Amino acid sequence: MALKILMFPLQGSALLATRALTPVLSGYQDDRARVRQGFLRALSFILFVSAPLIAGLYALREPFVRVAIGPQWTAVPELLAWLAPAALLQAAVSATTAVFTAQGRTSELMRIGAAIGTVQVACFLVGMHWGIVGMARAYLASMSICALPVFARVRQLTQARAAHFGAACLRPVLNAMLMLAAVQCLEALAEQWHCPDWLQLCAGTGFGAAVYFLLAVLTDRDNTGALRRLFGRRGKVDGFAVRS
Repeated sequence: MALKILMFPLQGSALLATRALTPVLSGYQDDRARVRQGFLRALSFILFVSAPLIAGLYALREPFVRVAIGPQWTAVPELLAWLAPAALLQAAVSATTAVFTAQGRTSELMRIGAAIGTVQVACFLVGMHWGIVGMARAYLASMSICALPVFARVRQLTQARAAHFGAACLRPVLNAMLMLAAVQCLEALAEQWHCPDWLQLCAGTGFGAAVYFLLAVLTDRDNTGALRRLFGRRGKVDGFAVRS
């Protein structure tokens, strides 16, 4: 249940970005610079959407669980704390599927999927000895292990450097971390004032959204512009159009 709570909003954003990106990259199969640019823009956008959702849920996990599914689910907040970074890694890895698909490497993508599944099963077999929390830790470990070789392979295919990945990930992740810190400060005050859970959840959600929106408008114009185009008249694919 905890994993479903995290992954439900993330799968939609990742699927939208991947579907929009694949036909764009397919038109530039032999132009690695444009493939790299399109992939990095999609990766940045997925993090732009996913990172604040995950950071916000992490910060508000306790009041969220008590309000949404009931106070009897005392183990779920700790599970969310471990699953949150794993979900962010999975969202980022999902962006790589467009690169393999657009370059006709679907067989390689299938082998990667099988390898990821094998690693996850192995990690779960180890983690199950520590109960459900151990399983959550195992999921984070499996995603950490699998993300590195996947991104290393995409780096080869697109000739991307570490600086390219850093530039794509820095602003959305940093803004989400700043939002997380702000919401946690508000949560500390709410705990001191003994605010009810529903008020903590509503206030934290609204405050976090406002902080992230302000940071995004000030520092991340590429992704805010892509978001407007995706929901505007110019259509989904144009939101990830590769600049000439």
